[in-house]
Amino acid sequence: MAATQFEPIGPFEIPFEKRTRRIEKEHIQSFLENGEIQKKIDLLNTRGCYIFAIRAGKGFTPWYVGQAKKSFKQEIFTPHKKDIYNCVLANNKKGTPIMFLISSSKKNQLLEKEIKELESFLIFWARKANKNIKNQQNNKDTWGIAGVYNSDIGKPSMASKNLKGLLNLEGKIK
Repeated sequence: MAATQFEPIGPFEIPFEKRTRRIEKEHIQSFLENGEIQKKIDLLNTRGCYIFAIRAGKGFTPWYVGQAKKSFKQEIFTPHKKDIYNCVLANNKKGTPIMFLISSSKKNQLLEKEIKELESFLIFWARKANKNIKNQQNNKDTWGIAGVYNSDIGKPSMASKNLKGLLNLEGKIK
């Protein structure tokens, strides 16, 4: 059986009130009606994961990773998530809010397990890019491997170096 393939789409700018740095109801409606998004995917039926981020300068900073088990349209701007986004905007005086959508091509199959695994994977890597991401779940490392991952030892052992090489982790995680 082939692995479920997810497709990254975006980034898409989220309209917002620049003076107050808030996303309001009309901004959400504008985002959901964006023709560019509609050409790429049908938000009414597509599921997967999404990443809310701030684009500043030439880079992106991830702030929240979520999953859409029903559809992106139903889940990416719930009141709770909008509050998180607005808190991030208020604390970041510069930058533009954006959304990456990671969509599944499977339309009518249950994808809950794959979406949950994808979300955990994305939170792991988003946390590496921004230790202050706002996700509450899957946001704490409770274990480590000495000299390989989440380790506070000084010089790694030869076994640690070899394990990092074996798993192709050199320079990828700390």
